Amino acid sequence: MRGLPDISTVELSRTRLKLRDDLLFVPQQYSGETFYHVEVKTAAEYYRIGYAEYVFVSLLNGRTSFAEALAVASQQLKDKALSQTQAMSVYSWLLDNGLGAFSDADTSASGASSAVRSTSEGTFWKKFNPLWMKISLGSPESVLRSLNPLAGWIFSGPATVAGLMLMAIAGLMLRSNWEQFSAATANVIARDNWLWLFAAWAGLKVFHELAHGLVCYRYGGTIRETGVIIAFLAPLAYVDASSSWSFRSRWHRIHTALAGVHTELLIASLAMIAWTQCESPVLRHLLQNTIMMASLSTLLFNLNPLMKFDGYYLLSDLLEIPNLASQANSAVLSLAQRFLFGHTGGTPAIAGRQRWLLLAYGTSAMVWRLLVSLSLLIMASVLFHGGGLALAAIGVCVWFGRPLLRSLSAVGRLWLQHPERLFRASLAV
Repeated sequence: MRGLPDISTVELSRTRLKLRDDLLFVPQQYSGETFYHVEVKTAAEYYRIGYAEYVFVSLLNGRTSFAEALAVASQQLKDKALSQTQAMSVYSWLLDNGLGAFSDADTSASGASSAVRSTSEGTFWKKFNPLWMKISLGSPESVLRSLNPLAGWIFSGPATVAGLMLMAIAGLMLRSNWEQFSAATANVIARDNWLWLFAAWAGLKVFHELAHGLVCYRYGGTIRETGVIIAFLAPLAYVDASSSWSFRSRWHRIHTALAGVHTELLIASLAMIAWTQCESPVLRHLLQNTIMMASLSTLLFNLNPLMKFDGYYLLSDLLEIPNLASQANSAVLSLAQRFLFGHTGGTPAIAGRQRWLLLAYGTSAMVWRLLVSLSLLIMASVLFHGGGLALAAIGVCVWFGRPLLRSLSAVGRLWLQHPERLFRASLAV
């Protein structure tokens, strides 16, 4: 919120807000109601607003004042229009999330910057965090275009049903051969087998990301880039299938999110069937490596909703809350501000009605992040001694440093503007 004033000190009715130029609004239907999916195209950020909010926001062009936009929206929507309090909350939400800024003529009166938040803000932190680094390898559109006629049929309706049936058959085979399979598991997790596990894992991730890209491409989406993410000191392949959030069909979005896991489970099922028919010890060992990495690790890792992988986007769509992590963090922060400082502002109704879900998710994600950070520090100190510990410590500092600096900056502004709220917080603690 760099350059933003305390919203309570600004005469909102006279100000004019201009939206950033890279916003894309797509109408979507949820439970018979019309909502608008908002995409920040250059930053891969996503939000959802209601129809009343969209009508009000669409009038903010840098020339129409807050009062004028609210009056026009009220004439159009009658009793379904936003109240003045709700409109103020939306106004503040747009400013806080960098989706708009005061027009140039209003900056002198408000004390705010007229520049919309840069999409590159925080790039330094993301690029040089050793726990999370992204290496782009360009756009895979030409590869997907070539593969789609050959492999696209795998994700059709009949092929998907057949794949689920194959998984059920493999599951029954695993159950009937469980004692023999589990007895060989010790060889899979042995230290001298880690290289084979890594090779199986790396190959599976290529198929995983190709599946995301092909399904997204199948429904008319675009893949901006592909590459490698160094996540928690381990390399991961990725494709940017974020355009799927603009699909009007929720099931198309869910299909895109689950395509990678579905493909890995399909490979695991084929490997399981082959394992029961194979006599070669070496081949059975390699097949078991594939089964372990394509099933257990995939389910535990990719479907973990507390990280921004497949499980996160699946949960976000099932809850119908785009940008779940950001909105959950805002809900937790708003609750903390209300408890500590008596601050009654915060995330508007467009963040979702199921506020308790946001609070539960936000709290769980924060606890998980703390546990992961502690685990990384312990693991690095054991495996890599001082050098690894220093690297993990730098990553943790980068991970938590930026939110901490923002919090300290907010406390400093609060000390200057509302010192009584800090006194209240000291009593609450």
